[in-house]
Amino acid sequence: MDGIQNSNLNFVNKKLSVELNSHKDEEELIKEIIAKIKINVNGKGNETAAKIVGGAYHFVALKGNGTVWTWGYNANGELGVGDNTNKTKPTQAIAEVEQSDRSKVDQKIEDAIDVAAGANQTLILRKDGTVWATGYNNKGQLGDGTRISNSIPTKIK
Repeated sequence: MDGIQNSNLNFVNKKLSVELNSHKDEEELIKEIIAKIKINVNGKGNETAAKIVGGAYHFVALKGNGTVWTWGYNANGELGVGDNTNKTKPTQAIAEVEQSDRSKVDQKIEDAIDVAAGANQTLILRKDGTVWATGYNNKGQLGDGTRISNSIPTKIK
């Protein structure tokens, strides 16, 4: 495999050096090189996991479309799906959102920009800059001012 990779790298290096030598304006050259480099972390249809993190026994995937999917151990609610049942398949995380009348409703999370996982916790950073947390909270790990574990991500104040 190394031979194939090395010959591919040699070809790319030769092609780049030919292109580099044929340009006079360095700024123009940099712009051209940047335009030719394409890295697709979101995959076809913007639905491939852009980031996956793991806790002690659970995983959290952030997809390119802003949705959060979790699976694995869930005795403490770390999956953020509204129950404490272990999941063997990815399940979309939900959030408990307070309405203007102070009632609370569950909504699928579709605007996440980052995720993190503790041993038995999941943290979600949403597009509006808010942090949401779920899971084991015996020492106040969720940052919500309580020591009560939660199976639905709640907004941290």
